[in-house]
Amino acid sequence: MTSTSVIMKDMEKRNLILRWVIALIVLGSLGFSGVVLYYLDPNKSSLYPFCVFHQLTGLYCPGCGCLRALHDLVHGDVGGAFRMNSLLIVSLPLMGYLVYQCHILPPERRKQINEVMSARAVWIIFWVILAFWILRNIPYYPLTLLAPH
Repeated sequence: MTSTSVIMKDMEKRNLILRWVIALIVLGSLGFSGVVLYYLDPNKSSLYPFCVFHQLTGLYCPGCGCLRALHDLVHGDVGGAFRMNSLLIVSLPLMGYLVYQCHILPPERRKQINEVMSARAVWIIFWVILAFWILRNIPYYPLTLLAPH
């Protein structure tokens, strides 16, 4: 065995260990966040930040209601989560797919974000978020269903 192959094997082993450490940190952070969201209701706790955009304008940003939606989701209330922020709930499978393709797969099968999503897809997502932002602030039924309630 040459010294280069020994070095390469050592680097592969370190990369694998690093991937596991990062995965454990991320999973631990998600688990801790889930426990906090489970026990501390964003509607009642002052621990969570408030939306500066909503405080200044009285309008909802695309992220308004995300914490409350996640709180409802960890309690198993999918309908309540959907009422708080439907865009977040609809986009969770896409975010999971992107994380899987770009981070969870082994390095030899992993893809770069530009291999998973085209520039066109990014623009479509941008316009969907912008439309959601505008439509959830129009005070006419059924568009009022997009605002957190």
